[in-house]
Amino acid sequence: MPRIRSIHYDACKSEKLAAVSAEAERCYWRLLPHCDDDGRCEDDPRVLRSAMFPVNEPPLPADLVDVWLSELAGVGLIVRYECDGDQFLAVTKWHEYQHPNRKTDSKLPPPPDDSLNDHGSLTDTSVSGQGVESAGEGEGTVKRARSTDAYTAEFDCWWSAYPRKINKADARKAYIARRREGITAERLTQARNAYAHARRGEDLQFTRHASSFLAKDGPWTEWENGPPEVAVLDAYFDRVDPSEVTRPFGGTPAPVFNVLPPSRVDTCPSCDSSLLACVCPKENVGG
Repeated sequence: MPRIRSIHYDACKSEKLAAVSAEAERCYWRLLPHCDDDGRCEDDPRVLRSAMFPVNEPPLPADLVDVWLSELAGVGLIVRYECDGDQFLAVTKWHEYQHPNRKTDSKLPPPPDDSLNDHGSLTDTSVSGQGVESAGEGEGTVKRARSTDAYTAEFDCWWSAYPRKINKADARKAYIARRREGITAERLTQARNAYAHARRGEDLQFTRHASSFLAKDGPWTEWENGPPEVAVLDAYFDRVDPSEVTRPFGGTPAPVFNVLPPSRVDTCPSCDSSLLACVCPKENVGG
């Protein structure tokens, strides 16, 4: 059962929270209410996904939650451990920041001795883990774990559903580059899902390589909200009189020849209205 938890002001100065991705930090805060009064819970990403993100649409992949938990473990914010074949996790330095009323002792086994105390507090400036690089210049530069391994695990999940699997190494580099720019995994996943659905059953030689799809400001930006042509048609049908046209779903085809990007032609030469709203015959528009 979820419990009320506290957020300490030290969190704002935490080098460890600053070292993980924004998604992993969000996962951390949502994890706290689902831990017992000793900061422990079962380490099952499928169950935690449903508990921490119950209304996300589409549902988050459990593998993604597992990646975020690995990020948190990599910098010492949580400990993941096994006992008698079962997986558990515990939040480090739990009792320094959480003081529940009417505390109930945990029914889950504790982590190995001292594993909760070897990682320091929220404000400890030393960050352990792989993939550490410097952020900033000059004295006082703070080393931050960019969680390359976590991004790689994320990418493997993303790659598994991409329709054309060529040159995985370059695709991984492009994915990690987008994530380090602050692009969320959800946006990249939505773009991939839309593109993969559109390419289903199509000739793979005309399907983009993943590295090209994930390029900076590349095609993925056009697909994250669904197929680009659907977005144009939706804009068209939102702006015309429904009585004048028929949607292309089991009826007379709509006059899609009027649907031109505003950047190419702004107004119809016949009626002087936006081409997205124009319903003039094709010959009047000028082809």
